[in-house]
Amino acid sequence: MDFFEVPISFFYMVDRSIGAVLPAAMRLALWALIASIVTMELYRLLSPQARIAELKLRFAQKKLALDSFDGEFEDAWPMMRDMLGAAFLRVGIVLPSTLVAALPFLFLVVCIDGAYADVDVLGLGPSWVRGWEPAFMGAMIVFSLLYKHFRRIQ
Repeated sequence: MDFFEVPISFFYMVDRSIGAVLPAAMRLALWALIASIVTMELYRLLSPQARIAELKLRFAQKKLALDSFDGEFEDAWPMMRDMLGAAFLRVGIVLPSTLVAALPFLFLVVCIDGAYADVDVLGLGPSWVRGWEPAFMGAMIVFSLLYKHFRRIQ
């Protein structure tokens, strides 16, 4: 038995069960909500939240100093370097936790693609809008941003 067979079978069973009650678009929104919560909580637990907040503040201070700078362009290079350094350091410290947090999302995308590959989810607009991808990804983005805001995730 393949490692992923059990969770994929479980996904299909649950999706078919709620399919008796909810239309495809609502099921996709529900899956997007679940994926948002799981990935954002995993990211929050794995990432150094205090360090990220510190780097955000440092970046804002460097940006403010650069924005208020009224000198020659050549003299601004050290400030730009410091600002970019803070930004790239932040990217570096969130990257490992982001990659790990993305794994459940990627697994769910594979399951959803198998279940909704030929389903006309929205029933309107051009063919590229009717598939599961715009509905799921749009809902996932909205839910993730809202969850991030309310949980104060850095």
